[in-house]
Amino acid sequence: MDVDALVTLTQTIGFPAVFLCALTFGGYQLGLKALEILEPNVQRIVDRHITFLDQLSNQLTKIDEIHSAVTEKKHEQEVRTRLNGPCEDH
Repeated sequence: MDVDALVTLTQTIGFPAVFLCALTFGGYQLGLKALEILEPNVQRIVDRHITFLDQLSNQLTKIDEIHSAVTEKKHEQEVRTRLNGPCEDH
């Protein structure tokens, strides 16, 4: 933007409006730069959380498989007990 256009703009809408626009634009540029600087750190944190959630999901799947196997085994024992009567192993 050349100086004449800036002077004309300032005279037309007033210095406070131009100052506010410049301040807003500067804040926007500063925010973009901050995001650019912080992005690798944020990405690393997000990646760690995703890894943690994947590990947690795997552990919960294993727990669910164990629970299902134990429940199935108990059910089989109950069915055998009903069919054969109680076991007298003691």
